[in-house]
Amino acid sequence: MIANQTREGRHEKGERKEALRRTQEFAQLFLLPGVGHCGGGAGADNFDAGTPLAQWVEHGIAPARLPVDASDLPIRSGGAMAQRDQRA
Repeated sequence: MIANQTREGRHEKGERKEALRRTQEFAQLFLLPGVGHCGGGAGADNFDAGTPLAQWVEHGIAPARLPVDASDLPIRSGGAMAQRDQRA
C-alpha cells in the first residue's frame, strides 16, 4: 500500500519533469553575468544570438553554448577576459 500523498507527489514530480523536457524543446536560458538589461555593465555583452537561433529554427540544432567576446573589456586581476562560451 502506498500513501496517497506519496503517490500524488510522485505523479506531480513526473509531470514537472515532462513539462521541463517539453519546454527545453523550444526554450533555452543563457545568463550573461555582469551584463545590464539592455547591454553594458562589467560583463561581456558582445555576442551574436541570431546565428545560433537561426540554426535552431531552420535546422533543429539547439545551441548548447552562446559564444561571447569580452576581448574589449579592461584587464582584470588575474588576466584579461577573452572569448568564452556561455552555456545553457
